[in-house]
Amino acid sequence: MQVQTAHEFYEFPTIFIEPDEMETLEHPFGTRSGASAIQYATSVKRYVYPESVKNPENNIFMQCLSNQTAPGVPKEYYYIHLSPYQHETKHIIDEVSPLMKNPDEFEVGAIYTFILASIGVRQTQETHGSHPVFTPCTDKALYVAKANNIFEHGTKHQQIFFRMCQMEERTLTECAKSHKKGGRQGNPCFALFSSGEIRCTGPNSLVFNFFSGTYKMKSHVTSKQKVTHNETAVITSIINSIAPSYRVGHMDKPFITLSETPVTESELQRLEQHEIPVLRFGSGYECQAFYRELRIRSQGKWLSNDELRRVAREIREKLASASASASGSASASGSAHSWKDTVQRWIPPGLPFSKWHGGKKRTAGKRKSSTKKRNHTRRS
Repeated sequence: MQVQTAHEFYEFPTIFIEPDEMETLEHPFGTRSGASAIQYATSVKRYVYPESVKNPENNIFMQCLSNQTAPGVPKEYYYIHLSPYQHETKHIIDEVSPLMKNPDEFEVGAIYTFILASIGVRQTQETHGSHPVFTPCTDKALYVAKANNIFEHGTKHQQIFFRMCQMEERTLTECAKSHKKGGRQGNPCFALFSSGEIRCTGPNSLVFNFFSGTYKMKSHVTSKQKVTHNETAVITSIINSIAPSYRVGHMDKPFITLSETPVTESELQRLEQHEIPVLRFGSGYECQAFYRELRIRSQGKWLSNDELRRVAREIREKLASASASASGSASASGSAHSWKDTVQRWIPPGLPFSKWHGGKKRTAGKRKSSTKKRNHTRRS
């Protein structure tokens, strides 16, 4: 293994698995299975079922994000009404971020999200009690989509799985039919081995990471050197097998950030040319307030463009009224008015503002629970 400092742009070390070490990891063990060390190096992190991915309740959207502005220039926040789950707008995403399977070429300077997965079925086996056993129908494959901007339309990992369900629909069906048990078809699913981001840093060089908030890759690929090393070897081996002209390294740094993948004016114009509503706001609070009210009014349904524009007009009027009310109260008390004051006057009944405006409730709950456990351990 070789560790180098990458380009000054990154200022993070890059781990490279050298050819001689890779050859050792790929050499078969002297066992009946004849498997190699690299085949045992990764494990299934999660089983992902098509019915769960396709369930509208599990859809994931980017909400209100800002553009990258020069110092001292006020930021603008955007709500972009584009869904990767709607067939009618699929071509708009495919135009700039097509889903690729085992690509052998990458665009220099581009950033991608990737999923390493195989297709198979999970069935209960008599020899394993009630625990379902995964039987693969395909080899591991690398699914990749270019992240066009910070909104990641169609390139968040759960959205990629949705697109994989469409791409692999026939394979999933055939896999289920080929594994019947008691007259019933098997339950097809994807076995997720790894997910993260890839950046093409040159004509023959790639770096990748294991950043995936949806599937909590950082909890699986820990800071322990051996675990990271083994997972790095697996991804390196897969990419080398499908794109042998690239030198591949691992970097523990996110690539999809506001500074690296801002939403550009040309991209906004492209979306508007496709008649995708792009709503602009002067503050994050205003944009978030709009988005929350939109979710309440839509009741989980995806609104058409005309419906969205009508609802947006009504919400903006409500926002303006709430802002004027908050501003009047602030003037009477001699204090400054902010959008936070407006939102506090307009939150859903019975829901504390601290939990409503976008706090990480689940993460906070876990942190509180782990703190209690840690304190209990110390006392005992």
